[in-house]
Amino acid sequence: MSAFAHKALLCSLYDQVVNSGRLDRLPEFVAPDFVGHLSGHDEPVRGPDALRDVIVGLRAAFPDLNTAIEGGWLLHELDTHAVGKGRTVDRLAARVVLRGTHTRPWHGAEPTMQEATWSEAVFAHVADGRLAGLVTVAECVSRPAYAGAAG
Repeated sequence: MSAFAHKALLCSLYDQVVNSGRLDRLPEFVAPDFVGHLSGHDEPVRGPDALRDVIVGLRAAFPDLNTAIEGGWLLHELDTHAVGKGRTVDRLAARVVLRGTHTRPWHGAEPTMQEATWSEAVFAHVADGRLAGLVTVAECVSRPAYAGAAG
């Protein structure tokens, strides 16, 4: 897969699964041996079913959740360098901004019925056309009550 295809894969995961709630599409984007190290989770998230549970919980707490990939992309190697050398870029990073109305408890934070906004640095590893690994690091949350509770 090209670097462009890897970017499209990550964008599609957030748009077509996280935003839309189409959990049936998760296997299209996530490898069976997926491992995620996600903000707010003490243990690794292993496999598509475990990732599905995370997304279900997030969408339950923030039913109008919307994610957007903002800013530029960081790649393991520069696209042109990798393409020129015949290499495939299999790692990428992006900044994802999440927004939603907090209506149910989430990672110890009681619902506020107000919009919360936070961003995460997302580092992805693509193998065989699907996400094999994901690391997310919450950067900031719009309300002090959420400190340490972003997921």
